[in-house]
Amino acid sequence: METHAKTGGVIPEIAARQQLTYMIPVLEQALEEANVSFDTIDAVATPMAQDSLVRFLVGVETARRLQ
Repeated sequence: METHAKTGGVIPEIAARQQLTYMIPVLEQALEEANVSFDTIDAVATPMAQDSLVRFLVGVETARRLQ
């Protein structure tokens, strides 16, 4: 919220970069709480719709980082 307050609203490129910054740590925490390891992940799903290009790209980049 602090980042977006500085610009007066959400700028998609900045939001995507923020998501990439937090995605892996949040995923690690979720897997730890579920008592699951990265080794057990066979696939990563990401949204794909006309209005969600940024979310799609964040999902793809997250999948790349998990390799």
